[in-house]
Amino acid sequence: MKAIPTNILLVEDDANLSTVLADYLRSKGYTVESSINGKEAWELIMIKHYDLIISDITMPRMNG
Repeated sequence: MKAIPTNILLVEDDANLSTVLADYLRSKGYTVESSINGKEAWELIMIKHYDLIISDITMPRMNG
């Protein structure tokens, strides 16, 4: 049986979409951290472990 990822990094520059997605995932029992661009996400990835990364593709500073 596969383990369900519990620690998710959500990378999205649209604040409204990020909030909706994060709230939905949290309502399903996931731990969610959000980042607004690829550069910020990369910095988080270097110091923390995530089971799943959900990323927008086109963002400011660094794409997903």
